[in-house]
Amino acid sequence: MFGRMLKPVVGITILTCIVACASGQGDSQVETKARISNWNSSVQLEVKRAIAEHLSRTKIKLGGVDVDNAHIIPVLPTGLSEYDGMSFSKPELFYVFLENDACILRNELQDIRIALPGIRCLPA
Repeated sequence: MFGRMLKPVVGITILTCIVACASGQGDSQVETKARISNWNSSVQLEVKRAIAEHLSRTKIKLGGVDVDNAHIIPVLPTGLSEYDGMSFSKPELFYVFLENDACILRNELQDIRIALPGIRCLPA
């Protein structure tokens, strides 16, 4: 009896997969975890510029980045003004990905994707 009930479920699952694959879903963006290959001062300035532009901030400050494994870029919160008390803000984390051979930063909390043209990334 269990076998008869399972056959329609398996059939529907396979049919759904075939329809999704045929419609091209999942093929548009091939994304791989990556790291910035040469984290130096010019690359750091370019990354800061790109993130600041997307966050609509004039200046940003990056947290510590592991230069040998730069796959997470932390952006520190803005500083407190004289009228602010304690801040519970946390750094925003941008993850490095390769998407169709292009280096991309992604912030999942704000659904931000930033292309980094001219910056070389390697699979992590």
